[in-house]
Amino acid sequence: MTADTVIVHPDADTLAAAVASRLITGILDAQSRRGVAHIALTGGRIGTATLAATLVSDPAYRAVDWGKVDFWWSDERFVPAGDADRNDAAAFRVMLDKLPVDPQRVEDTLRRDKSIVEVQVRIGKRPAMRAEQE
Repeated sequence: MTADTVIVHPDADTLAAAVASRLITGILDAQSRRGVAHIALTGGRIGTATLAATLVSDPAYRAVDWGKVDFWWSDERFVPAGDADRNDAAAFRVMLDKLPVDPQRVEDTLRRDKSIVEVQVRIGKRPAMRAEQE
């Protein structure tokens, strides 16, 4: 087993740039091995800053075949389209709308399903009953 390493950056911008560089390297490695990469997107200040930094801090992003990247939402909220609490709007604004991504490869649960129960039904999972959720 290898030891974990903690890397501390001096500020949020440096952290976002460092994560963006590692993200690009990971995408390129995955595409060279499998032909496709899967990315789990997250929101929040650092998540959104990382997506924005992907386009400016590492010119290697131009080497990525963005048409062969699958994007998944890792922590999106089920709130109405246009709601300020949604993370997908920021991801599209700072990165996805600026790259030649294949829209069919951007997971669309947020647009298709209106509730977590609809997601559970669609994927074949038995929706939790109200008493189980509390």
